[in-house]
Amino acid sequence: MRPLDESAPIEVPMSRYDLEHLADDSVDDGLHFHARHDRENTAFLLAFIAESDRRRRYAQFGYNSMHSYCMKVLGLSGDAASKRIQVARKARFLPAIFAATADGRVHLSGMNLLVPFLDEENVGELIEAASHRTCREIELLLAERFPKADVEEAITEQDLHAAPHVRNRSGVKPIAPGRYVVQFTIGEADHERLQYALQLMSHRNPKGNLSFLNLTALEMLIEQLEKEKFGATDSPRGIEAASTGRHIPASVCRAVWERDGGRCTWVSPDGRRCESRWMIEFDHILEFARGGEPTLDNVRLLCRGHNQYAAECTYGRDFMESKREAAADAKTEVIGVH
Repeated sequence: MRPLDESAPIEVPMSRYDLEHLADDSVDDGLHFHARHDRENTAFLLAFIAESDRRRRYAQFGYNSMHSYCMKVLGLSGDAASKRIQVARKARFLPAIFAATADGRVHLSGMNLLVPFLDEENVGELIEAASHRTCREIELLLAERFPKADVEEAITEQDLHAAPHVRNRSGVKPIAPGRYVVQFTIGEADHERLQYALQLMSHRNPKGNLSFLNLTALEMLIEQLEKEKFGATDSPRGIEAASTGRHIPASVCRAVWERDGGRCTWVSPDGRRCESRWMIEFDHILEFARGGEPTLDNVRLLCRGHNQYAAECTYGRDFMESKREAAADAKTEVIGVH
């Protein structure tokens, strides 16, 4: 056996991603092969996201939304998760979206622009019109066919995780430890209200500092919202006796909110508690329809996603979907009457 020369350099195997040794034809073939399979894999990922979302599998594992699950478990960015979920949900009802994504007629970003406008009647024609176009070209196409007024400003839980260029309506962007820039657009009426508020508080805020105005307004708003949400008060009474109806006494709401920390209490089988503080609702542990009373021991906080998931676990997914569809139809009828 040849003696080991410890002074000789160690040969490191060529990286699987180092392609300098390939012939030009092999590079071309590999590029097109992997691009094609990337599109096909994206379409399959969308299909699995859609089905997992339909079954609310994220709730089983202690997450309040499919978006949160995609970020924290699948490792997607907020932007990537948002795009895929939006397309996947529409593709459940319009399978042509899967096909157009898989064969590369419309890239994922372009499809994300299209899905809010797609329905059973126009899906084929609109996908064809958008085929092999850039995002800019698709935006122009949609602007011509679906002109719209200014978009309402809003921040949702999903927006908070989205990339800055996705948060085109409004944005909260960190710029330093503990410092953020908040940016959004207001109309003329809101601008007048802003100026009037600054005038009213000018003795307390002589420099017209907007951050001070924001802090003061938020403190007042939070106080009001806490009263509405769980009956916050400076002089709380003891826990009221349970009522006989569905109504939860304010004293019980206050105690539940404090006990649960204003956060969803759902715990997955492996012991993970949901982290959500968004769309928090008071929930009867033993359902009201089954005799559950609005007492401190029988009321908990759940996020909207886990509240719906808990109902599906009790009554079944089909039953709850039919209830939601009936509620949506009733709401549509009411809007139509007005």
